[in-house]
Amino acid sequence: MQSVCEQFSMAVMRSVPTERVAICATHGGNNEYHIINAVPALPTDHDVDAIINFESGALIDAFETHAPVLVTSHELEEIISGDLAPLGWNEHKTEAVVIVPLMAGSTRVGALILASSKSDAFSYDDIDLLGQASGQVAGTISNLQLHADLQRESDERQLLASVAREASSVVEFSQAIGPIAEELSQALDFDSLEIASIDRSVTGGALRLSWNRDDKAHPVSERFAYSGSIEESVALDMLPLVAAGKELEVLKKHYSSTQLDSSRWGSLITVPMTMLSQVVGTLTVRSKSNMPYPIEDVEMLTRVANQLAGALQSARMYGRQQNQTITSRHISRSQ
Repeated sequence: MQSVCEQFSMAVMRSVPTERVAICATHGGNNEYHIINAVPALPTDHDVDAIINFESGALIDAFETHAPVLVTSHELEEIISGDLAPLGWNEHKTEAVVIVPLMAGSTRVGALILASSKSDAFSYDDIDLLGQASGQVAGTISNLQLHADLQRESDERQLLASVAREASSVVEFSQAIGPIAEELSQALDFDSLEIASIDRSVTGGALRLSWNRDDKAHPVSERFAYSGSIEESVALDMLPLVAAGKELEVLKKHYSSTQLDSSRWGSLITVPMTMLSQVVGTLTVRSKSNMPYPIEDVEMLTRVANQLAGALQSARMYGRQQNQTITSRHISRSQ
């Protein structure tokens, strides 16, 4: 998609008297528009995945009418320093902005944004030309997004199959956390993986298996205080917990956990592992980066957790059977 947008941006600059161009894309019709390409390039201090949220009246009008909107009024300064701030265009003199909605049928897939230091830079013919050309680039973006969705679904199916295979290939579930982490790390960026086994029939807390990238050869298995923990909160709510940066400090006021040490970790996701509407454990990934995990990663991790829930429950039942067998042998010998 990047290369397609770069080519279209250059074509626009050759056809229309604009000094700046940006193309952004959204997915599912939401209001988060990821900047795919910008000329000039984004400021170096901006995040790689810069996002525009269209909230001003003029910009919303463009998407409601499905037609380009020219802004040269008093609202221009507010737009440049507000909605379009991620582009860094407030550092340049701007007297005119054109917003061209990119529509695939009735679905919003992105926006083309142009800016000039001259208030009369864009004629009606220019704006009409942009409106006609927008359909072609919108169709291309839509097709690329569809292809990416299909590829992502295929990759996730392979990931779920691999995770299930690793989890069921060992007698002790604790032996699987390393291979599971290796498989999952191909789809998700994290530095630590934890699986908490929640068994309410057993007293003395819950069992936590931990894998760390810095010491991947030595996973840790330990009991921890389940009451009042993050794992308990996620299990009770049956909802994911996602936090990053300063959010970890806020959570630390409610949970005493090394998971929330912001000097060591920057972001985390904890999701419930459910089987037949019952939570049997939690799955947590943590990263040293303070970049928040996107919703797509949370949804994917939730599906992985549910895939693992069956293997965890099977391992738990196998352990109980083994304990019962050992107990029966001791009783038989004592008689």
